[in-house]
Amino acid sequence: MLECLDRIGAKLSDLGLRTSECLQPGLRPEEIAAIENDLPLHFTDELRELYGWRNGTVVEKSDSLGDIHFLPLFYFLSIEEALEIYRVYKNSDEWKHSWFPIFSDDGGDFLVAECSKENTSTSPVIYYFHDDPEKTAEYQSITAMMQTLDSAFDEGAFFLDADGWIDQHEDQYREIARRFSPRLDIWKA
Repeated sequence: MLECLDRIGAKLSDLGLRTSECLQPGLRPEEIAAIENDLPLHFTDELRELYGWRNGTVVEKSDSLGDIHFLPLFYFLSIEEALEIYRVYKNSDEWKHSWFPIFSDDGGDFLVAECSKENTSTSPVIYYFHDDPEKTAEYQSITAMMQTLDSAFDEGAFFLDADGWIDQHEDQYREIARRFSPRLDIWKA
């Protein structure tokens, strides 16, 4: 997964987006463990690896969200911001205690990692769309998500729109996502 993340970071930079400049250094394992100890869930190995790679994005008031997107519409949350969101949403009827937010659209929608009470290696990634009671898995794992994003950049499914924001060719993206998350119904249509 780390190779995919490094390539995605380079591609964001190549597109001229500030995202790669705004990514914070990764956290040390003991920093991640200290945060995890205060939660009623266990991070998966993938989630630890993600935050060990980079601690999300520093968002300044002057930043346009389009300049810091990691994928269309979403930016990578710092673990501190993710914790704040988790604490706000964890008692919501629509939110499961096992969900940890990792990407945000800054409007109440998130991509969340499914964690558990036991140590596991992978995290399905769920799309939490606040206006939809159905919360569906978008990716079989964080690794599958990063492989999908990496391939979407490589194969031209992601591109910059007229406003300089990351956009996607829907059909092409669906085909790529299906390759890496073949068990999920969302990509079969």
